[in-house]
Amino acid sequence: MEEFRYAIFLMHPDKCPDGYNSGFYQHFWSSCSEDIFKDCCEWLETGQFTASLNSSNITLIPKGNIQTIMKDWRPMTLCNVLYKFISCLVFKRTHIMQHKLTHVDIQRDLIHAT
Repeated sequence: MEEFRYAIFLMHPDKCPDGYNSGFYQHFWSSCSEDIFKDCCEWLETGQFTASLNSSNITLIPKGNIQTIMKDWRPMTLCNVLYKFISCLVFKRTHIMQHKLTHVDIQRDLIHAT
C-alpha cells in the first residue's frame, strides 16, 4: 500500500485533463486508498484496463506566434490520472531492475544499428 501512496503523492496535484486530478486523490487518500489499491492490483495482475481508464484526450499546443501549417502545432496527449498513476507504479517497479533488464553491450549495439 505504501508503494501506491508514494506514487500518487509523487504526481503534480493540479494536472488532469478530465475527472479528478491527483490532488483530489492525495487529499482523500485515507478514504479512497483501499479502493484504488484493490483496482490497481487487479489492473496490474490482469493487464486489463476499463475503457474509460485507457482513453486519452489529444490537443494541439501552438508553437510560436503564428500557426498556419500543422508544423506550427505540437500534439499533446492528456491521460487519465489513474492511468498515469499505474504508469508511475510500473516505471518504479521496472526502474529498480533496469540494470538487470538491459546490458551495456546490447544498448551500444542498438544505438549503432540506428
